[in-house]
Amino acid sequence: MTALPVVTPARHVVGIVSEADLIRKQEWHSRLEKNPDWRLRPQARVEAEAQTTADMMAAPAITTGPEALLGEAARLMNAHHVKTLPVSRKTAN
Repeated sequence: MTALPVVTPARHVVGIVSEADLIRKQEWHSRLEKNPDWRLRPQARVEAEAQTTADMMAAPAITTGPEALLGEAARLMNAHHVKTLPVSRKTAN
């Protein structure tokens, strides 16, 4: 799996954290250690300095329910340009 859903205690999917997010954070951290003056765009700096999942996650999460047809799920992923689509009984949309 290359991404994981972030859920509330009530099991609502509220965001997604991807492997790419974590790798990018580590890369930015390494670059900043070598060159503290290295410039990041504002959102990239927020992600690079993230200390919690909430700071890093992509939100709101695009989700679907278990009854969704595969074609509907594919169209939803395409429309929102996402590669991960959590299936949840309690969807964010």
